[in-house]
Amino acid sequence: MLRYLTNKTKAMLMMVIPAVILICSSMVYANDATGVRTRQISMLAFDKAVLLDVVGPLTVFSAANFILSMENGKAIKAYKIEILAEQVGRVNSHSGMRFAADNSFLYAHHNIDTLLIAGGPGVKAASEDLKIRRYLQTMVTKARRIGSICGGALILANAGILDGKKATTHWNDIKGLVETHPAVDIKSGITYVRDGHIYTSGGVMNGVQLALALLEEDYGIDLTLKVAKLMEVTYKQQS
Repeated sequence: MLRYLTNKTKAMLMMVIPAVILICSSMVYANDATGVRTRQISMLAFDKAVLLDVVGPLTVFSAANFILSMENGKAIKAYKIEILAEQVGRVNSHSGMRFAADNSFLYAHHNIDTLLIAGGPGVKAASEDLKIRRYLQTMVTKARRIGSICGGALILANAGILDGKKATTHWNDIKGLVETHPAVDIKSGITYVRDGHIYTSGGVMNGVQLALALLEEDYGIDLTLKVAKLMEVTYKQQS
């Protein structure tokens, strides 16, 4: 087939193919020599997000990397972790503390295994952002799992992703979500809800519980309990 291509086209292919190989080697289900899959966890954040909604769940996956590395005597990256926002760089949390986004969600589509959405006072503005809405509507068919922390459920609901599904959110947001999104089957008094590949959690610390549940799905209860012990939290398994 190559004999039918022009020399210029062949030269371009020789430049592109190595780049494609490099990209594919870092995809969600890439394997290293240990046989451990590297899964990318991306947290979508925004101005006035709750900082603990962002870093709490991500710490679970970071702790899993730490424990696996210690047990194997070498660096093991079960999870690649990143924070997404519209722009790379500084994001202002609701407390005034700042954190940094690693990548822009405008360009993050192809290598995300699990996409999580933070909560906080900024959720209303974020839920009305058409760029965020379109991004989530695209990712719902691409990511293996999508989940929200605390009030981040409103962002998923406004994108239409929770229509016809069971979901939960922070107890203080339950009434508002029921009133504005009657197509969503809202559950109260529960740590987190799974409906298909969509996950929603209650407030703040329940986001950590959700992350532990996702870890258990990936690597089993033994590693999950070790992470919970390291973080000094009690893992509340749901049936």
